[in-house]
Amino acid sequence: MDAASRVPAAWPALIGRRIFIYGFVHGFLSAIFLSNAGFSTGYESVAIANSLAATGKFANPFAVLPTGLTAHCAPLYPALMGLVLRIHDSRFFLATVMTVLNALLFGILLSLLPMLGERLFNSRKIGTRAAWIAILLPAFRIEPESESVALAAVLAWFCFVSAGTRRTVLCGVLGGIAVLLSPAAAPLIGVWLLGLVFLRRRNGRHVLACSLIIFVMCFPWCMRNLRELGSFTLRDNFSLELQVHNNDLAQPAFADNLQAVRTLHPNLNVREAERLRDSGEVAYSRKKRSEALTWIASHTRRFAYLTSVRLILFWFPDRKELPFAPVVWVLSVLAIPAVFSAFRTGPGMLGLLALSLLAYSPVYGLVASDFRYSQPVLWGLLLFSSETIERWRLRQITGQHSRYLAASEDSVTERTKTTDMLSV
Repeated sequence: MDAASRVPAAWPALIGRRIFIYGFVHGFLSAIFLSNAGFSTGYESVAIANSLAATGKFANPFAVLPTGLTAHCAPLYPALMGLVLRIHDSRFFLATVMTVLNALLFGILLSLLPMLGERLFNSRKIGTRAAWIAILLPAFRIEPESESVALAAVLAWFCFVSAGTRRTVLCGVLGGIAVLLSPAAAPLIGVWLLGLVFLRRRNGRHVLACSLIIFVMCFPWCMRNLRELGSFTLRDNFSLELQVHNNDLAQPAFADNLQAVRTLHPNLNVREAERLRDSGEVAYSRKKRSEALTWIASHTRRFAYLTSVRLILFWFPDRKELPFAPVVWVLSVLAIPAVFSAFRTGPGMLGLLALSLLAYSPVYGLVASDFRYSQPVLWGLLLFSSETIERWRLRQITGQHSRYLAASEDSVTERTKTTDMLSV
């Protein structure tokens, strides 16, 4: 085989490496210059990481006062930050390591998109274009103290592996990591696995084994919460967030809901933190759930309004989220025709991908709407928007080709007429 025939075969790997490198640079610079976050104890995950480093206990997530052992956050990301702090107890060191790690994960996420495009859309070009859109435009807000980018990379890898290989153990491990990063990933994973069985891309034994691995990975943490807190759960903050974001002060966008947060959330309100500490986290969560359900039952129209607007904001972020919101708005609009086409053409991998992405969002219609919650599924939005661009490009090429053929036919006809006239 000569060199000329070997070069095209090397292009995918070369493109993947370039995408990874440029993705890493984009993620690193975005984390430094476009992120408004930090590593203060005002962030619950960072506060837990500090507690892990200092005492070895997964505890004290709130800034105003110590409240004891907790399951307020999912365990994996705070544990990772706690490990970094155990190596060197410095906020600057933590910020540096987590920024580099998130930039690496962002590069990995983007380098997966061409392979996802080939496996799900039968076009590597669609995934490559999606990756370059994310590199050239500020679509992702890289916040190193948040698990969003890590979760996005794990979910993309999970979908890629499970859609095309029989690596059951790897699928289960990736699913378990995703759930331990954020239990909100469970609906997406569940819909995806069931859809693979329905489409006969995987058999029931594969899905059962994958689900069992996920359960085994999560079981020790749930048992810890049962033993220490009295509740067999992965994370117990849902009732709190439900009440904080559904009340007389509540507004749909997180940035507009600060008055309710300052009044009702134990991270900013000493009285609420004392209530939590005195009653225990599980009992406090039950009280919050009762308060939230009571308010929802008596304010159904207001709750329906808040929920519907928050669901819209999940895909069309608040305009205050600059410079990210305009980019994501355009991507969401571009993705709509491709999503409708995926559902209209009948059962298939594209319809399953769209349904799985949609399954991730309902929980964020019930609680806070913030741009960081959309990040774990933004890669899917990029793929669908790239699919719409590709269809438009092909239509343009087809149209130009048709016009060229028509012009050629007219030219041939004209030449024939001229020849006939000359012969006469």
